Amino acid sequence: MKRGSRWALPVLALCLTAVLTGAAAAGGTGAIESLTCRTEDGQITAAAVCTAKKDAVLVCGAYGGDGILLAARSAEADGGGEKRTVSLSFPAELEGVAEVRGYLLDRATGRPLCAPVSGENTARVGDFLVTGGFAGTDYIFEQEILAVLSDRPVTIRNADPEQASAQMIAVVSGVDADVTLAGVEIDREAETGPAFLIADGSDGDVTVTLAAGTENILRAGYKGAGLQKSGTAGTLTLRGDGSLLALGDTGGAGIGGGQWASASGIRIEGGTIQTLGSDGGAGIGGGYRGNGTDITITGGTVTARGSDPERISLITIHGRTYASPAGRGGAGIGGGYDGGGVRITITGGTVTACGAYGGAGIGGGQFNTGNPASKAVRGDRSRGADITITGGTVTARGGSKAAGIGGGCCGDGEDITITGGLVDAGGGSTQSKTVLGRNAGAGIGGGAYGGANYGDGAGRRITITGGTVTAVGGIDRDSYGQDSNGAAGIGGGWFGPGEEITVSGGTVTATGRGGGAGIGGGFFKSGTSLTLSGGAVLARGGPAGMNGAWAGAAVGNGAVSASGEKTYVSGEEADAGETGGAVFRNGTLDRSLTSVKQAVTLPAGELTVGADQTLIVEAGASVTIPDGGSLRNDGTILYRAEPCPVTPAEAVIGNPPQFDPGA
Repeated sequence: MKRGSRWALPVLALCLTAVLTGAAAAGGTGAIESLTCRTEDGQITAAAVCTAKKDAVLVCGAYGGDGILLAARSAEADGGGEKRTVSLSFPAELEGVAEVRGYLLDRATGRPLCAPVSGENTARVGDFLVTGGFAGTDYIFEQEILAVLSDRPVTIRNADPEQASAQMIAVVSGVDADVTLAGVEIDREAETGPAFLIADGSDGDVTVTLAAGTENILRAGYKGAGLQKSGTAGTLTLRGDGSLLALGDTGGAGIGGGQWASASGIRIEGGTIQTLGSDGGAGIGGGYRGNGTDITITGGTVTARGSDPERISLITIHGRTYASPAGRGGAGIGGGYDGGGVRITITGGTVTACGAYGGAGIGGGQFNTGNPASKAVRGDRSRGADITITGGTVTARGGSKAAGIGGGCCGDGEDITITGGLVDAGGGSTQSKTVLGRNAGAGIGGGAYGGANYGDGAGRRITITGGTVTAVGGIDRDSYGQDSNGAAGIGGGWFGPGEEITVSGGTVTATGRGGGAGIGGGFFKSGTSLTLSGGAVLARGGPAGMNGAWAGAAVGNGAVSASGEKTYVSGEEADAGETGGAVFRNGTLDRSLTSVKQAVTLPAGELTVGADQTLIVEAGASVTIPDGGSLRNDGTILYRAEPCPVTPAEAVIGNPPQFDPGA
């Protein structure tokens, strides 16, 4: 094809004049279907797929960011109406290009045959292919770093999909970058710093999209996060339908802060995301000694794990195994080691969060007991607070001494609100080497108490208005095989109080262990200002000591005396006959003493109160036996208010219920 520059400037001038004066294109006589650019060795080559019914000229102009024409080239496009690909190249090392625009012009008159089209550029930059934007204007590559300079959307993928890169991707400070990862694998294990860096302290709002059907891996180097966003300014939003594995190194979070750095303003809207912190880094949130704040998840499938100090953590993907070394404990989502997790919101998606030793599943990281501080000055250290769940499926597991949702080891869990979703929270447990292990966190609430200068382990201001919530406290099984020193299902960790806890809706199952209350205080601590005003609640206190001689209340205090296990059931929605965690197990009451405080409809079938068991129906409560069902009473059924609320009477077999107004 004949090419040359003799057409470029005069014809382009005609074109620009036509466009600026509103001259109409000759409709139906020509079209540019696509215009693509490729940069190799500093030279931009443009290729247009076009059709023209009359002899035409393709003119391409390279423009700077200010709209000034930097260079132009032209090539003839034969008429005849057939689809053709026309290519032309700009001078090598042309700098400052922000846009390449193509014009299809009538060769005889210079009249435009169609509207101009902007071309999308793809360039080989280091180990990457970058589509969108132009070198020098929208990104640069220096010192083994691909740095994004503008808000123009760019898509990045490995040039060799079979080879991981040790080069870094970075977004410079203050830029509202729009980056799509479409098959990026970075492994900086032998290097220093993150795999993907948003400049520390940047106030830019960065969006990272995971391209559908692509898998992306960001493995940090020394002291870095996989995807590093340190500081409290700016935001990071992750979205898309692809996948991401982000691994920190030596104190770095999977996504969030590097070593000694806090992270804030992280939002996940989609994608399949796995994260692993390292040596004190959270899965998502703060790095070692850093807080994780203002973290929001609205969608996607997210699995976040804090670093584990007891063992090397491994993740295998595509046949490759990635290891995170053992180290201090960070939260799954929230604070790194000695950091807090504050203002964490989940509204949707499927979220699994596992804290490392001392780190909450969602909330605070492990408290640094080598650096004690009074409550007045310790701030958010290990605290899990302002945590809100309104939807989604959430599974949270605390590491030893930490809550599933709430405080890390020695940290309080405060201002936790659940209004919807499916929530399963388990406090951390340990096999202790001593009788007094102090190794249990609440399912939802506080981590283990640590002393006056370490944290109360309290669960405070916990509100549940909806959703399906299961919370199980942690336990310390001591060297004698005793289950003791446990935590509440909802409330205090070991030796931590449960305060201002309200359940007004939803279906809630709360199980204390090792002397912890179902809802209320951890072992040996009080539960105060506990309000159960609605919803379906099944709460059970946990036995403690030899043969379970001590137990926490179903709702109230942790074990302070030999009182026996207790169960609280309320609401028709709490299926009291469900095997494996309810009032009746295999047809028989599963506790020696059960107190029913609201209306309960028993499951169908033949149920039994054993000879050594007591069922108490409190004033205002009732027990209804369904049609075809029966309740055999070989023990004791007491009711506190007339008339007998156990109905129908003829369905009770054996000992009749007895009126006992109680104390």
